[in-house]
Amino acid sequence: MSRRAAIREAGHNGVDEVEVSDDGRQLTVTFLGRAPDGLTPGNVRIDGGRRVTGIVAVEVSVEHADDPELDDRLLVTVDRPGDTSRYRLSIVESGGHEPYHGFDQRYYRTGFRFWPDRPAAFDPDRAAPEKPGEPAPVIDYTARDYDTVRRLILDRLALTVPGWIERNPADLGVTLVELLAYTADQISYQQDAVATEAYLDTARHRVSVRRHVKLIDYPMHDGGNARAIVVAEVAEPVTLEPGSYRFAAQDEIFEPLDRRPVKLRPEHNAIRFWTWAGDERTRPPGATGVTLRDDDRCLRLHPGDVLVLEENDPKHRQAVRLTTVTPDVDRLTDQPVLEVTWAAEDALTFRLDLANGVARGNAIVVDHGRTEETGDEPLHDVTQAAPYPSPEQICAAQAAHLAALPHREDLTRRLDVLIARAQAGTVLGDHIAEEIAQTWGREYAIGLHPTDPALAGPIAKLAGDPRQALPAVEVRHAGQTWVPHRDLLSSGPRDRHFVGELTNDGRLTLRFTKEIPGRKAIRYRTGGGTAGNVGAEAICVLLRNDEDQTLVRVRNPLPAVGGTDPEPIDQARRLAPLDLKRRKARAITAADYAELASALPGVQRAAAEIRWTGSGAEAHVAVDARGTGIPSPQLLAEVAHRLEAYRRIGHDLIVEPARPIPLDIVLDVHAAPGHQQGRIAAQLHHRLIAAFRPDALTFGDPVRVSRLTALAASVPGVRSARVTRLRRLFAPDAGELAAGLLRLGPLEVARCDNDPDRPENGRLVIDLTDGGE
Repeated sequence: MSRRAAIREAGHNGVDEVEVSDDGRQLTVTFLGRAPDGLTPGNVRIDGGRRVTGIVAVEVSVEHADDPELDDRLLVTVDRPGDTSRYRLSIVESGGHEPYHGFDQRYYRTGFRFWPDRPAAFDPDRAAPEKPGEPAPVIDYTARDYDTVRRLILDRLALTVPGWIERNPADLGVTLVELLAYTADQISYQQDAVATEAYLDTARHRVSVRRHVKLIDYPMHDGGNARAIVVAEVAEPVTLEPGSYRFAAQDEIFEPLDRRPVKLRPEHNAIRFWTWAGDERTRPPGATGVTLRDDDRCLRLHPGDVLVLEENDPKHRQAVRLTTVTPDVDRLTDQPVLEVTWAAEDALTFRLDLANGVARGNAIVVDHGRTEETGDEPLHDVTQAAPYPSPEQICAAQAAHLAALPHREDLTRRLDVLIARAQAGTVLGDHIAEEIAQTWGREYAIGLHPTDPALAGPIAKLAGDPRQALPAVEVRHAGQTWVPHRDLLSSGPRDRHFVGELTNDGRLTLRFTKEIPGRKAIRYRTGGGTAGNVGAEAICVLLRNDEDQTLVRVRNPLPAVGGTDPEPIDQARRLAPLDLKRRKARAITAADYAELASALPGVQRAAAEIRWTGSGAEAHVAVDARGTGIPSPQLLAEVAHRLEAYRRIGHDLIVEPARPIPLDIVLDVHAAPGHQQGRIAAQLHHRLIAAFRPDALTFGDPVRVSRLTALAASVPGVRSARVTRLRRLFAPDAGELAAGLLRLGPLEVARCDNDPDRPENGRLVIDLTDGGE
């Protein structure tokens, strides 16, 4: 019999349990039997609590049960609710600590909580006592491989099951032990691998390093394939259909980049230059155009075509992409000619001998790699190829094309929107070209289609950037095509994108935006890296799949370029942290704006200044164009667009040309006896004017009297030279001559053309006299 039952049997009393109301102000005490008469608030004692202590009963009332089998209850109203800790309620004599008359000495009190559903602090009174047991087994936590874990388990079993002494590998118990040891070894290896790959300094897998450096926007590359230009010679017209031919250089395969039919013409084998009856025998380095002889008007050249200009000297060969093709006639001899030009990036790098050189047409741009198909993953030796032409080049060319359209008031807004979209990096599709054809005319839409060869950009940029290269893989499944992306950060679950991750052993694993069930059709290319950088004249075999056996002789006058092996892990680990210091992501100071603008194509140098306007800050960027010094409106707009991505919030950006400051300079020069003053004067003008050419000075460079004097004194025949005037043209003397220098502002460039037709561009006066003996 339990003590509770014994208390009831003996007619004694006790406290069975305590319940608390929702508001914590009323306690319901259930007795072990009938409630005694005469209970008052002084007979109820409440102890305990951490923050709320000294709780007092203010009112009590007894509820007698009608059923004799049920116990009576005491309703206790307290002055305030307690906290979440444990309390103890006791039924005692008034004002004392002794149990109330008739209550059992063990059950006259009980513990309770005011808020049992809330978390409570650790209560040492309710802590479970520790049960004595066997001592913990001694485990060697350094055992992490198969052999040591197997020995550890067998040693433990020798203690727990001493009667089992079987060690035969065929025994079931030994088999289970070895299976557990193998599993522990695999788990241990996985734990070590996770800990190792969690940090850039210790990661050993290429995929882990690539993902680590991606967090700081370092584009670790997996290499890139080589590209070359193949020229063909044919005896009759030939059309090569896409997918029906490729080229070979020993064991290396090259395939055409352009997937459209190629028409080869005999008249394009070797095109002679026109020298205009010997007046133009050479073209200097830096030239961007030449005249071709067009006998019988048979040449079919168009903007976007590639020509290879070559002489007998293998060092004098260069490929150019035509930007304009203009038919003309030499009226002196009635000779039809073609005036062709190319971009400044393709400017000649050598002096071209027009009499002994030729232009090779029938040029095909190819890249390294062999196309194959499979349905299995992962893939091996996959080609990494940069987009060709690059989307950035297409967008820039489309924006320039739209900016050159004739002005129309009713379409200015729409044109500005299209130009802004192209400048923002959106490739305008064929529907935009059709829109331009309908609004401006068909002739203005020529060269705007994204697949037009004229938008491919200069051939000097043929070698792609390996950091933009993607795996040459195309996945087809259920009538849908999946294309590669650099990452999936901007891809949604409905986008058909995947990422190819190169492993240490050269395998390429594909990671899709969602799971693709079933077998897939994978078309990919193998090859790439530096193996494709073959030399000139190495590509000499044409492989054809069709039945046309027309003789076609092919060769590559120039070596293949751009083949790059995957970036080593150690190099990425070393360079990635430093890339944050080398690369600017935001322009904060004036020097940042100037540095970013100077790095843009067509800009020789730039300067910047941040001014406070009273309501905000303006970043003024002055641009000095390469060559002329005077930037075109297109160049200024391009610089403003590029800098917009780096502009600091709160800065208004203003891009303007460099501010030329015309100078007024007078020199007093004395010639030494025995020298011709005319020759001295000519050399003086040449050297002094050359000191102010656009490429010689930069922003803010002061003009020093000492430098002008030194330039004049360096001319042979000058005995002495002295600057007698140095000031800004059309401005009063501000003490420049006395100070020895003329200071310029940060966006100003000195100018002194001494052009009599443009006197506003600076004046130079040299008073040359005979110095005597």
